[in-house]
Amino acid sequence: MITHRNQAALNALGLVGILFSRQYSNDPANDDSPAQLQLVLAKLLRRMLDMGASMRDARAIFQHAARRSPEAPDSLNMPVVDLLRSGMRAKWPEHFSLEGSAALVLKETNPKGMSCPSGFSFIAWMSMEKFPVGDETTTTVFGLRIPGPGGRWLIRLSLRSDGTFEFMTAATREPTIFRKPGARLHRSRWTHVVLTHHAHRRGASIPTVRLFVDGALVDAVNWAYPRLDSPGAEYVLGDDKGEGGARWCLASAYLLAQPLGDDMPRLFHHLGPRYTANFQAPSLIRFLTYEASASLNIHLASLRHDQNSSSQPSALTKAVTHGVGFKEDAIIFALNPAGWRDDAGPNKTVENGVAKPAGPHSAEVRGDVVCANPQCLDVSLWQVGGPAVTLRLVELAEVRRILATLCVADQYLDSPRPLHYSLHPLRWPTHKLAKLGGHGTHEYGYSSRARKACAHMTAGGYEILAAILRQKAQMISMSSYRILMEFVGVDFGHPT
Repeated sequence: MITHRNQAALNALGLVGILFSRQYSNDPANDDSPAQLQLVLAKLLRRMLDMGASMRDARAIFQHAARRSPEAPDSLNMPVVDLLRSGMRAKWPEHFSLEGSAALVLKETNPKGMSCPSGFSFIAWMSMEKFPVGDETTTTVFGLRIPGPGGRWLIRLSLRSDGTFEFMTAATREPTIFRKPGARLHRSRWTHVVLTHHAHRRGASIPTVRLFVDGALVDAVNWAYPRLDSPGAEYVLGDDKGEGGARWCLASAYLLAQPLGDDMPRLFHHLGPRYTANFQAPSLIRFLTYEASASLNIHLASLRHDQNSSSQPSALTKAVTHGVGFKEDAIIFALNPAGWRDDAGPNKTVENGVAKPAGPHSAEVRGDVVCANPQCLDVSLWQVGGPAVTLRLVELAEVRRILATLCVADQYLDSPRPLHYSLHPLRWPTHKLAKLGGHGTHEYGYSSRARKACAHMTAGGYEILAAILRQKAQMISMSSYRILMEFVGVDFGHPT
């Protein structure tokens, strides 16, 4: 069975390059392969590209997208373009893969224990490949536990076999299950999960636990707030007992020493699973994709309509323009694959993304945990030429083929730009705009579609695209028009 972990391992062995050279090389011996074998190899190659490819293999694929001949004009190699169109839809983030008995454990070093008098918030991007087996079996997603025989849980959020979440604390005897519509997790899909627990304080409402899935509030229950001042407790991400036999992936996880407002999970969800910073940028809207920005603007417009009698801006509006309202000191831990360390002997650790004198400094890796670092094609495209490559494909497109090239260009624009990739000057043979160059920036661990679109515009990319499309106006169908609208965040297939 090919799991995402197996795909990452096979990609590391160079299987993508082997399959691609077998399918798309000019070796006549490959043409003698049975049609059934070629079909199987083509399907396997597309599956492998879900987890990306090495830079050498990615460069070879992009180079083969155009046919070059001294005796004829350049033309598109449509089988390879279709392969690119399929492969660039996959945008897997770097992540931890956990199977069976697997967990990340952080020791609380603060002598006062987990200091969260007003409440706490747990934030994570996760994808389930296999739910725990058994009606009464659960897999721990996050918890605070007193170590020792039996391991008493102070807080525990776990996942059941039907995809629902179960929550319990030391303040109550029986757990609660979030069963409302929308609270169920779906298999093989990256999902943003936020759990907030508001403590009971003088002048405040009844203590409440609130669950958000993909930015939306899906369930809330009144729940007594536990005492969390036990020194020596440990934070657990995953199930180090392996009771449920679950298989899942974790892109990032945060614990805040305060409860979030109901609007904040929506903003954090729109940042996407590739965001790995600590929400401290003064204007997070710069890190949103066009689609996310359009969705957020529609939501803010609806809030203004509902609050037309009030002149005060909403908490979400303030967060978008002036920051999230909490400092980095409020983050107890921030874990993501960038902190993975396995060069210190057999013991693997994950560094805490928040440097604090008091609090956990790193997480101990227990059990079957693997750090996967897929380099998907949309990210590789930045190193092999960025917009220059996609614009060249659009330029070479003929009738009925422009749609595929526009899809490739749109998927490139919808990906984050890594820190060390920059656009090298490239000359274009048919345009007066001689150079397409420039250097992007990277701030707080993430570079968004909006920032990249600005770099694209500064480099003259949109002017080049407009000049190309004017010459191909007769080729632009309604489907091509929809793709062009997605460039600016308007998706007719999924209106928001």
